[in-house]
Amino acid sequence: MAKFDVNIRDLAKRRFSLETGESHRVVISKFDARRIEMADAHFNFDSAVLLADEGSPIPDPDSGELRITALAVLRACYLHAKNNPAARVVVAGHTDTVGTPGYNLTLSQLRADNVRGALVGDKDAWVKSAMAKSVVADSQRMLKFAAFTLGWDCDPGAVDNEDGPRTRKAMKGFQRRYNDEVDESIAVDGVLGRQTWQAFFDVYMLELQDLLDVDHAGLAQLQTGIKFANPAHEAVGCGENHPIEAATKDEFRSRTNRRVEILFFEPGHEPKFPCHPGKQQCKPALCEIYRGHFQLEQVPVDELIATQQLLLEWPDQLTPDLPSDLALVVSQGDKPEVVRPWSGGEVIDDHRRFKFEPFIPAVPCTVIARIGDGETTLWDEQHVDEPGNPPQWQHTLEELLVNPPASGDVADSGDLPPSEVPNDGDDFSA
Repeated sequence: MAKFDVNIRDLAKRRFSLETGESHRVVISKFDARRIEMADAHFNFDSAVLLADEGSPIPDPDSGELRITALAVLRACYLHAKNNPAARVVVAGHTDTVGTPGYNLTLSQLRADNVRGALVGDKDAWVKSAMAKSVVADSQRMLKFAAFTLGWDCDPGAVDNEDGPRTRKAMKGFQRRYNDEVDESIAVDGVLGRQTWQAFFDVYMLELQDLLDVDHAGLAQLQTGIKFANPAHEAVGCGENHPIEAATKDEFRSRTNRRVEILFFEPGHEPKFPCHPGKQQCKPALCEIYRGHFQLEQVPVDELIATQQLLLEWPDQLTPDLPSDLALVVSQGDKPEVVRPWSGGEVIDDHRRFKFEPFIPAVPCTVIARIGDGETTLWDEQHVDEPGNPPQWQHTLEELLVNPPASGDVADSGDLPPSEVPNDGDDFSA
């Protein structure tokens, strides 16, 4: 018995000489590839804009219900590329069968372009595809994301896909705060123009830095690590041609089929693209990726619970009189305590600001003022995610000026003076 090993790409051009009357074994092997999926949940219907995460509802950490955000998917791509530096990437967009094939082909290409832009930090490409195909709900969800993650005063309320007064007011709040925080000067007009799209992209990149625990240069290095399989086909739109479910059903609405896949191929096994002779063309019968040449293995994405960044502020006028070794300590559940020295606070508009992250909003926290070996409890097991029930302060920093804590002291209950009432949006997610 003769045995032949051949990869599937060479099968059509390989010629075999087989004796009749004998059994023969032909082993056809596929190429291995890895797949990371950007699911439909990260896009609004009929839109090409990648949505980082609306920010609500917040899962109960005790329920075990976590969620995968679009930023978590991008993070998984960077880590996979870092661990597999030789791998080559293709970004492939897909739709369901609602709409015409031509329309879906264009939409899938725009979504693939948008994900590619976010993946490699190509702001111009991301903005171009976003402006080409978006809905009002996109900006509403991005405004909610900025309100939730950054604590900015830009929550438009309900996502109703209507460009009404609340949405325009929230847009102005975003534009104003973006200018203050990023030191830019985009128009504060409540209008979603190119500059504001660019600002949304900048916020995404800043949040990616926090998620990856890198600075701007570190993120750029990770983005440079994304190497593409074919410069002419970095992002391809497959339209409705390669569904996961209900392959023969027309006008079938499917969140499973609406997706963008980031595909990683081993060097030397990169796909060829006779199926995409042009930008807006897809010939599914010629596709190597989805028609049998590759065995696609799903790369898991870490499920990230919605965490927040706790922001505390006090008037900086307290600084000269407070003990030099004062530190603020935040603890939450079984997590290690986080310590911030008072001298290390960020001074903004005559206030001293302290950030604590990651922070799980639904889990109560304790805030302590530590001076030497002494501790004074400011909050004790307080919640910060209930707008109608703000944290109750048991002690104030001003009282420390009169009665610094002795070792092991726990403060008595007290009222928070107006100067120390946290401003709106003290807690926001990372």
